[in-house]
Amino acid sequence: MNAAARGLANRTALASMLVLSALLGSQSTAQSADAPKASPNVLLICIDDLRPELGCYGTEHVISPNIDRLSAPGVTFDRCYVQVAVCNPSRASLLTGLRPNTLGCWTLQYHFRETKPDAITLPQYLRQHGYHAEGYGKVFHNPWQDPRSWSQPHQWGEGSFTNYSHEQNQLIERVRGTLSADDWRRDTLRGPITNDPDIRDEEHADGAMAAKVVDRLESLKSFDQPFFLAAGFVLPHLPWCPPRKYWDLYDRDQLQVAANPEPPIDVPEVALGTNYEFRHYADTIDLPAPLDRKISDERARRFIHGYLASVSFVDAQVGKILDALDRHGLTENTIVSLWSDHGYKLGEHNAWGKMTNFEIDTRIPFMIRDPRVSTAGRRCSKLVEVVDVFPTICADDGENLNVFGEHAAVEVELQQRLCKVLPADPVTLLPRIHSINGGKKVSLEFVNKHSGPLQVSWISPAGERKQVYNIAPGQSRLVSSYVGHVFVAESVDGRFHDVLTASEEKRYVIFGHDDRQQ
Repeated sequence: MNAAARGLANRTALASMLVLSALLGSQSTAQSADAPKASPNVLLICIDDLRPELGCYGTEHVISPNIDRLSAPGVTFDRCYVQVAVCNPSRASLLTGLRPNTLGCWTLQYHFRETKPDAITLPQYLRQHGYHAEGYGKVFHNPWQDPRSWSQPHQWGEGSFTNYSHEQNQLIERVRGTLSADDWRRDTLRGPITNDPDIRDEEHADGAMAAKVVDRLESLKSFDQPFFLAAGFVLPHLPWCPPRKYWDLYDRDQLQVAANPEPPIDVPEVALGTNYEFRHYADTIDLPAPLDRKISDERARRFIHGYLASVSFVDAQVGKILDALDRHGLTENTIVSLWSDHGYKLGEHNAWGKMTNFEIDTRIPFMIRDPRVSTAGRRCSKLVEVVDVFPTICADDGENLNVFGEHAAVEVELQQRLCKVLPADPVTLLPRIHSINGGKKVSLEFVNKHSGPLQVSWISPAGERKQVYNIAPGQSRLVSSYVGHVFVAESVDGRFHDVLTASEEKRYVIFGHDDRQQ
């Protein structure tokens, strides 16, 4: 029995993930950037808002044959938990191996590159050890897909996420007109929460993204380097708008509503949430908070139907990617891992969505298939945290790595090793993350000495990237700004990323591989 198989048999939790540490079992012998082709490829499938409610988790009413066939020859984890049941910090934590407290990233507004600019991501690390890394769809939290992590620019699918009709788009404006001037939804109101368009899979953005991945695998099979490819699906995140044929898989009248629809006794609102995510949508702006009142079973079944149709749609796209691995002869040398950034409530505790610390929000489906290890149908019932994935697979010696918790020795040693491959910090980072208003007006000149195109984005006080300045190599851009405004600079090739704050003293900023702020 090889080391990975023994680990699966004898060690606990993510130490059992030596099906993945085989990745650096071979990597540890490749100390240069020239990794041998024998190193396995890695396919990471990320699915938003996915509950561990699938056929492979014993749920008979969910149609998920392709995720089930990924689980069957691999290892499926029954008690895997995320650090925070929110997209951005959960994804940042898995992909950096650092807890949200370490990253300073707990919410949607703070990008981990702004709070911890020198954090090393999993694809970034693998690139430095001879891997070619590509990302498609929602891998990190959108819109921040972290150029530094990828060997080539990240790509989205070209389709629509909603495919709304003209009448459905008009609903947005009709509802907007009923909102008061100070209603927080006036500028962010979205269309209907469900839609069943009669379209091909590729007309939905997730279907178009999967098609890109399928096409790309044909090219990657001939690469001299092993590849790390991440494919991120937005569904079953709201809105639930998969093609109609996936709605037709389910009989809405036969769907069961939540078996535990009552809030816990004396639960405070802060613990249960307010269902606010649903109130972004034009036809659910009136959805009551969990402690207010229940919705009708008819309405609940509509939501559940939309969620399940979305899960089955994503499952079909996963099947297309797995088929492509088979078709191009990649299956026998590709580790495949599937995970979700958090769970989801579908009426449990009279609540909808995520963003709480309840089990149903923090527990996720997680599985790994390593074709080189005999693990068919193995289950792991011990506690697993996704924060441990990165340090586990990056350990030179998995047998000696304690993977439970973010241990300081592991983090410090990992960061020290990986920071050696980064260019020197090109811009002095001042202690601000988002812009603040009220400062004196200043002019800033950004000069791109980098070898490729550069994007400089202004971060608003709310944390949004409101303005983007594209600067070609050797060119400069004069920008009118204010003291206290914050900008993020990113090179398109992913080699450069930093944050700077406008000040009166630093008005001329040069960006490039060996740059220093002037």
